[in-house]
Amino acid sequence: MWAAVALLLPGLAHAQRVALLIGNAAYQAGPLRNPPNDVREMEGALSAIGFKVQKVLNANQNQMKRALRDFGTAAQGAEVALLYYSGHATQVSGENYLLPVGATIEKEADYEVEAVSANAALRQISGARPKAAIVVLDACRDNPHASATRSTTKGLGRMDAPTGTAIAFATAPNTTASDDGHYARVLAQQLRQPGQELFDVFRNTSAEVRRLSRQEPRV
Repeated sequence: MWAAVALLLPGLAHAQRVALLIGNAAYQAGPLRNPPNDVREMEGALSAIGFKVQKVLNANQNQMKRALRDFGTAAQGAEVALLYYSGHATQVSGENYLLPVGATIEKEADYEVEAVSANAALRQISGARPKAAIVVLDACRDNPHASATRSTTKGLGRMDAPTGTAIAFATAPNTTASDDGHYARVLAQQLRQPGQELFDVFRNTSAEVRRLSRQEPRV
């Protein structure tokens, strides 16, 4: 995969690059501080290297699904399509879910109805068949609806990336990430560095985030 997307920074001056940034913070249960800041950091960095950026803040389920659908359209024929999500997310029965603002979750079955499947989001992007797709999940905070599920597993589970897709997590599977903005800030800094391939961007981001915190970013 890394060979397929070893391109990201200066080499594609005239290529089509599109990004969707989603930052959810205004949860009734477990509000977060940093997702809007995370999105601003990423927007600045991606715009600087030629991405056309769409951003959505504090989105409910319908807004998230529509944004993902529209992004799937925008990603058709793109050289690079990047999805970045900052907010609450969790795994339930082996499925990863991104949590919209306003979700009403009282029992485990409600996730399928009220949340957004991370795999469904991935399908929207991979189905558009960009030359390279990147999904960044800066999530895995403590689940504010943990009492609604029987599972005691923390964070997100592993995901299988389709061919031509790279998936990056702010922390290792089955662990949680803090709401401190380290990952987005460091990733944005690395994206702005000239002459780096994508693998270098995420490798350097992981090393610096480990230095700053106890998180273990993974790809």
